[in-house]
Formats: sequence, structure tokens, C-alpha cells
Amino acid sequence: MICGYINLDRATERRGYMEAHFAELAPPGVPLTRTPAIDASEAASAPGGASATEKACFLSHLKAIRELHDGRSHLLVLEDDVILSPAAFTAPLQAAGNWDLLLLDAAIGDIRLWPALEARRQAAGGAIGFLDLAVMPFACSAAYLVNRASKERVLAAFATTPMNAPYDITMRALVHAGRLRACLAFPFVSSIAAFSDNTSQIRAPNPLDELSNAFRRRIFDGVGDGRSAAELAEEMARALKARRQ
Repeated sequence: MICGYINLDRATERRGYMEAHFAELAPPGVPLTRTPAIDASEAASAPGGASATEKACFLSHLKAIRELHDGRSHLLVLEDDVILSPAAFTAPLQAAGNWDLLLLDAAIGDIRLWPALEARRQAAGGAIGFLDLAVMPFACSAAYLVNRASKERVLAAFATTPMNAPYDITMRALVHAGRLRACLAFPFVSSIAAFSDNTSQIRAPNPLDELSNAFRRRIFDGVGDGRSAAELAEEMARALKARRQ
């Protein structure tokens, strides 16, 4: 497995965090390669209706895949605000089937699924399985693998899709359209670091994102911040209702 992470030149604190965190958890001899992220000022003139920061994120991910994928090993692409478990380095290699992308965690858009997913996590007893994302409402590109055989297929799918939405939402559209095949490690073997709830480099702090991230951490380690998936779903429902009013 080849491992790389995306990081803006000015985000030195995130760089320090990511490299220290990876070194603590990675198996001996597994290196981490940094891909300098594309700045929003560089991406603003690129075609598409997405914002400049969304385009920069989009192009940075494609840059990492293009430059780091060697065609012989799976490529693990990380953003610089992830939490990893040791299983992030072993469980994905057990994934059978014909997949292009394997997500290590995800934001699940349908909050009605949250309690059932927590129950499924508890029933798994620590065993890692894989969920087909062909019809699941998901987002997030913080930690995922590109299959050793899928570099050109993935790059071609994104290259022929306008940058009218964030990278992860475009990824979901490609998966749901059957242009890419994706699965999700479950329970999650990565999550989003708490410091990112209020310091996103792509969009302003959002209470809805905080609740979604709290659910992701709950499925990652079974604890999160102590709130159950059902409690988080109820809070999300109230927040969504308040926003609509």
C-alpha cells in the first residue's frame, strides 16, 4: 500500500499533526508522502460552478492520485485532519470484490440510518466488513483507497465530469451512476479529527457538520463524545428543522 496525504503549504500545524499521527500508527517501514495541495487562488479560474476552495480540493485529490499511484499497489489518499486506527492499514487489504474506491469512513446523509448503523457496529464485535456504496447516501473524501488497477479509470471518470460540486459529492454521483465502484469499511477505520469541526479549510463552521462528524467518530471508536447515534440523529433532525424555518 502506498500512503499519501494532501496538505497546503501554509497549513504547517496540520502537517505536523498528520505526520506524527501516521508515524504512531503505521506499520514499520510504511512511509507517508505529502502532496502539496493546490491553493484556491490557483484553482479559481478552472472551469466549473464549484467555489474556488472546492475546486482546489477537487484538483488536489486528482493531483495526489496522478502523482502517487504506481499501478502496482493500492493508494491510500488522506486529508490532513483524519484519525486513523491500526486497522486502516490491514482491513482494506481484506476487501474482496471489484472495487475502484474503498472509503475508510464516510458521512451518511440519511440520519434515519444512524441508529441502525450503530446497532450493526455493536453486533460486528470488532470484525470489519464492507458496505456497497452504489445506493448509499454518502459523502467525505478524507480517507480512501484507489485500487491498484483503477488509477486510469478513476482519473478518467473525474476528468470527464465538470467541477460543479465538491469532490466528495462528485465522487458519490459517479458511484451512484455506476461509473465507479466503491465500498465502505464498516465499522469505520478512520474518522475526522475534532479540531476540524471548527477549522475546515473548505467551508465555514456548520453545526450540521459537527453533528455528522460526531456520528462518524461514534462509528469509528464506538464512543465518540458519548452521545448515541439515536441522540445525534434527533439533534440533527431538530437542527435541520430549525434551518428550514
